[in-house]
Amino acid sequence: MKLLFAGNFLFYNYEEAFHKALQSAKVDITIFKYQWFYKYIAGKAEEKYVVVGPVTFLMNISLLLKAIRTKPDVVFIWRGTQITPFTIKLIKKYTKAKLVSYNNDDPFGERYKNAKNIHQRRLWKRFKKTIPLYDLNFVFREVNIEEYNALGSPSTKLLMPYYIPEKHKPIELTPEEKEKYGCEVVFVGHHEDDHRGECIAELVRAGIHVKLYGEPRWLEVLPKDVADKVDFSGPVWGDDYNKALSGGELCLCFLSKLNRDAYTIRCFEIPASRNIMLSEHTDFLTRLFEPEKQALYFHTKDDLLTTTQKYLKDKAKLEEIREAAYQRGVEEGYDVYSRAKEFIQTIKAELL
Repeated sequence: MKLLFAGNFLFYNYEEAFHKALQSAKVDITIFKYQWFYKYIAGKAEEKYVVVGPVTFLMNISLLLKAIRTKPDVVFIWRGTQITPFTIKLIKKYTKAKLVSYNNDDPFGERYKNAKNIHQRRLWKRFKKTIPLYDLNFVFREVNIEEYNALGSPSTKLLMPYYIPEKHKPIELTPEEKEKYGCEVVFVGHHEDDHRGECIAELVRAGIHVKLYGEPRWLEVLPKDVADKVDFSGPVWGDDYNKALSGGELCLCFLSKLNRDAYTIRCFEIPASRNIMLSEHTDFLTRLFEPEKQALYFHTKDDLLTTTQKYLKDKAKLEEIREAAYQRGVEEGYDVYSRAKEFIQTIKAELL
């Protein structure tokens, strides 16, 4: 299979990691990076206001010309919010390629459906027009399948998130790193206007050592008595992210209500690094990691506190969960290489 892979390629965990996984599966692959078109003032303005100006036009024409020149079997577009419906129609007209899309966001969720921001409204309005033009749409969450189909998607399949074995792996912290990252409960992530702030406050007020990594806004939204006590640091990336997770006896995981998440990418990264996920409960997530054997779950802040206090006292049980969760991810193929193979198999079965 000959594949043209178009995407922003801004962050390694997304297009770059998936590209590497596709290469390892021996796919004949050419990439098209459209992020460089938006490095200039005109491009940034077009991106902000979601208008098809000269930069966006040039980017779309360049993608079309590359598809014509390389003659792929499949044109795969990752989060193609910059791609116009006209471009997809022209690729279909002038090549024999099948068109495949993947979008990890939820264009039907509350974050975008009722967005006051003109950028968000226009962005997803344009993207939705492209959905019926693709031959196959991959989505991040199960709830989107029927919604894509209702807009005329010829075929919609689930492509779940993954962990990257080279990045998300068990590590042994040095004594200095244990001093820096060590804690009872760690949370790495952004603030959202749900109960996550209340949950963190409940743990801190109970005297549990919580390390919080993320945007400075956290210190503004947490109650003052909690903000003064929580062990806060800024965002962490790369190796520091893995070390931050490994420093906690329990790793908190909250799910975005705005994106209607039943799981998130962190649900796969935490077990892969041989750490314990303490997550909000969803039925889908409990099918991926068995409760109290491969992960811990909670419903309310009171439930979270009770579960945390119970398991912090049982080090032997925590060790069992760590190992069981890690093995589950390996055996079930929750890694990027396994996801890439599923992706290829689905395309071959559906389109080729």
